[in-house]
Amino acid sequence: MIKKITDKDKEDWEKFLKNKEKISNKDLVIKNNIRHEKIKKIDLHGYTIEEANKAIEQFIEKCFDESVTKVIVITGKGLRSKSIENPYLSKDLSILKYSVPEFIETNRTLIKMIIEITDAKIEDGGGGAFYVYLKKKKMSIEKKQSLFNLFPLALFRDKIEITESERKILINEILLQEKNSKNTIDKGVKPAWTGDTQGYEFLFKNKKFEKLFSLISASIKKYTNIIGLNNDKFNFYYQRSWATISRNNENIYAHKHHQSHITFAYYLKKSKEDGNINFHNESLQNEIAPQIFNARSVEGFFKTNLLNAQVATFAPEVDEILIFPSKTMHSTSSNKTSEERISIAADVTLVAKDSTNSENLLPPIDQWDKF
Repeated sequence: MIKKITDKDKEDWEKFLKNKEKISNKDLVIKNNIRHEKIKKIDLHGYTIEEANKAIEQFIEKCFDESVTKVIVITGKGLRSKSIENPYLSKDLSILKYSVPEFIETNRTLIKMIIEITDAKIEDGGGGAFYVYLKKKKMSIEKKQSLFNLFPLALFRDKIEITESERKILINEILLQEKNSKNTIDKGVKPAWTGDTQGYEFLFKNKKFEKLFSLISASIKKYTNIIGLNNDKFNFYYQRSWATISRNNENIYAHKHHQSHITFAYYLKKSKEDGNINFHNESLQNEIAPQIFNARSVEGFFKTNLLNAQVATFAPEVDEILIFPSKTMHSTSSNKTSEERISIAADVTLVAKDSTNSENLLPPIDQWDKF
């Protein structure tokens, strides 16, 4: 049964025709919005057919690898092509305007990379150009080249914020400790002043540093959480804590903290010019031959990067804290200024709240027996 068109149907149709809103091209919207448009252009003017085919094949493959979304191919309109005069050639396929799209569409490798080929707009060449829209490259496990950094050392950097008045109080307290050093013989010519060798190794017990250590404690637990520890299973203890003052070419030699689990360096007073902290790579995981990455190796044998570096240097700023395993070899660069570089360090030990069935963790201290 054929339904009769009513006056209402006609009225709705008239309204539709007068409506200025356009129905969106679903495929075009998807194509344009999948990812940010990245465009490249190639001009094939003056190429022979063979040269053009080779050039466009290499260009599209390169664009596909570089995640280009749209290629503008300029061929010209072929009005000056001498191939037209050759009676043994197809009139259309002898002109790049026609032969290049034909070559692309019949190339099994290229066509897998392409969404569609369309005519170009006037501003891009009109009838003498066309667009090639490329798919997003999917990296297969078989073809993808990957470098995996296994067993990385995790250094945690955080910001500890205190007021300038609080900073001044702490700096003055540390300078007073330096003035009242208990073991001045220990300090050599170049090493910096360290409070742990001068009778001030329990800074966390000093009431003036109570707020600072509360903030540092929170940062330490952030670090242990990031590396995968369940903080609820451990009690955290500060073993020792001290200040370090470096000035006039003074530094700290490479060393480890063997008696603890976690160490940190917090910068109470620091400028950009007064030296850095260095971490030394003892494992040399990528040293495929002994000393191959040694700085004294024959010039040109290697280029230093993070995969072969023997020392990594950090340039911390004031109020920054670096937290790392105590077993990590570290040192500081010489202070090249006359101003003090003042940092605070500490040794932290983790003790299991319940060490049942675990032989590797320190058991609860209240279960220890002093003799």
